[in-house]
Amino acid sequence: ALAAALCKKLGIAQPPVCTKDVAGVDGAKDVVLAWERFQTDDPNIKLRIEAVKDKHVVLLLNMDDMSSFFEQMALVLYLQRFTVPLPDAEAAARKWKPDAHGQPPRAEVCSVASLSVIIPWNRFCQMERTCRWTRKALPLNVSDTAAATSAPPSPEKATTVTVKKWTNADPNGEFTDVPTLDSFAQMISFEPAEGSTVPRYLLFIDIHEYETVGKSLYSSGQWANREAEYDFTKGRGTYFESAFRTFLSSNWKRDRDLALEFVVFPDFGAHRRFFAMVHEALSLSRSNVLWIEKKRVGEEVMQQQSLNYLDESNERHELAPDAIPDGSRVLIADDFTNSGSTLFGAASIVHNHVASGRKVSVSAFVTHLVAKYDRKTTRTFVRKLHDKGSVLDHFYCSESIPLVVGWVEEEEAEVLAEMRAEAKRGEGEATGDSATEPSSRITVISLAPLLSEWVELTREQRKQGPAESKPKLAEVTTTKPKLSIVCAPGMDSVAESLCEELNKPASNSLNATVAPVEWEHFLSKDPNIKVPFDMIRDKHVVLLLNMDTMEGGGDRAGFFDQMALLLYLQRFLVPVADAEAAARKWKPNDDGEPVKADVCAVKSLTVLVPWFRFSQMDRACRLEWDSSRENKDGTLGGWTYGRAHGSFVDVPTLHSCVSMLSASTKTALTQDGTKHDVPKHIVFVDVSEHVPLERALSATGSWQNAKRVY
Repeated sequence: ALAAALCKKLGIAQPPVCTKDVAGVDGAKDVVLAWERFQTDDPNIKLRIEAVKDKHVVLLLNMDDMSSFFEQMALVLYLQRFTVPLPDAEAAARKWKPDAHGQPPRAEVCSVASLSVIIPWNRFCQMERTCRWTRKALPLNVSDTAAATSAPPSPEKATTVTVKKWTNADPNGEFTDVPTLDSFAQMISFEPAEGSTVPRYLLFIDIHEYETVGKSLYSSGQWANREAEYDFTKGRGTYFESAFRTFLSSNWKRDRDLALEFVVFPDFGAHRRFFAMVHEALSLSRSNVLWIEKKRVGEEVMQQQSLNYLDESNERHELAPDAIPDGSRVLIADDFTNSGSTLFGAASIVHNHVASGRKVSVSAFVTHLVAKYDRKTTRTFVRKLHDKGSVLDHFYCSESIPLVVGWVEEEEAEVLAEMRAEAKRGEGEATGDSATEPSSRITVISLAPLLSEWVELTREQRKQGPAESKPKLAEVTTTKPKLSIVCAPGMDSVAESLCEELNKPASNSLNATVAPVEWEHFLSKDPNIKVPFDMIRDKHVVLLLNMDTMEGGGDRAGFFDQMALLLYLQRFLVPVADAEAAARKWKPNDDGEPVKADVCAVKSLTVLVPWFRFSQMDRACRLEWDSSRENKDGTLGGWTYGRAHGSFVDVPTLHSCVSMLSASTKTALTQDGTKHDVPKHIVFVDVSEHVPLERALSATGSWQNAKRVY
């Protein structure tokens, strides 16, 4: 829906068409991109050749579900360089396999003319910094009976058990977490294994902290965006745009008395990011642009009950009680919300500043409604918004997370239907005027106007030619060689056996050890990886990957999780032990200065891939939809490889995965433009087609494996 709206704004006649299911007699008639899967759940993507070849392509990515992360990354790489077999009846007859002499079908190398990648929601935006962590043993008194039955503890039989809990309040914590925002910035910057000259542009919408990811993207040297200092008034930077600016200018009308207009932010960070924008767009007095202080009590973050503002001298003041006049309109705004509790809390604080008898309207806006990616959380939010006496009158958000927005619309439709049914029952029991028709309290704002403006901007940048080349990157070396083995979940026994083998006298007793990486996940299933940094810093590291699953969660490490660690090992920050920094949870200080940290790396990296699940997707084939084909279930229509002039080509995910593994070794960059020159080797075990895999690996120039004939 967003793509269709964007096409309309840009005046593009050809509508965007992509689908998961291609079936029936009409089949692929109007399909450009078919997102399909094999029975193994691995991606089987088909792309209409002429729809993208030599075209300026805008690619809208969707990060509301990590299960499709790999295929979206594969498509980003593929559009920059793809091979199309030349029409050949003999090759089509053998399903585009190599001939009897091992020669592959002749093919031309193609690409898009330019690629503009739009990421409306970056789900890793909160994981922008590295903290030190440790596990503290906490005593807990329980009875033997209670421990077994969850019954109340008995004082006579009370015992003490130890519970270990993660804390980042210890300045000497021995673990660091993997900042996956930086990992993603490097992954999206990957280029095809063989390289590409396609101009690429990238856009994020309202990410939490833009500075860290901006430095990583710039250092990659892969993006053609014109460098620009972040403009707080326009909400625009090199790779960033703010939907809040569009909302203020288009959806939040300025046709009222300015003394009755207020904007409130749930914390000072949001006030810092958006104050200039609000001041410019709405012309409000400084005392009408407010924020709420947060206070940490133990592990909990509490909202203070005051509303604060800055005067012309940037001095902080508290808004007087009952200072919000009768008839005022208040907007609570933030970039995203996980559950809505902060918004409802802020609305309650606003109402506490309204004198009895006065009426005010309180609305909320967020660009991204996350709702923990959970249907139950979404339902709770919608029903709380429609409760009688709700402190919020209306809620606005964009469609940046379509999964959650879809739930919101369904849940509100259900609530409104219940309210209509209840009103109808009330009419039957009472006389007089009929009940008021219940109205929607949720408005979804389209991002299309903002995105079309940005696409037009990239058009102008292409006319101006490529941006200046990025600075040459310095090399950093490390010392103290020792060997550690790091493994993905499921490879523990393999790692232990390998460690035992490497420590035998016959192996020169390499003093190998297994580093206990903690593969955890947040409730959203996003990775929360903690690494014992002293066991990998300046060590020779063997990394055992596990490709039996692509999506992380629970005790599984998905493809993104493992790629993030692969990047992290080549360059990571270890905060310097600092009690003050630990007390503020390793956040920047009041002057915005980040915590001091050492830039570290492994000594060398050997990647072991026992099972390579994409080894059979090694070649591109021409395909066509055959509407006359009869299927076993009696239906008609199916894909065929037997057409020499097939108008589709499938994405060879073997090359995509090799590009990702190899590109990660090229883009492990520090935020100040420093690159770690870590020697890297890679080993695959019994792949079905070793020739295309070896060719792809050799083309990257990323691996130091000695050249050998198979």
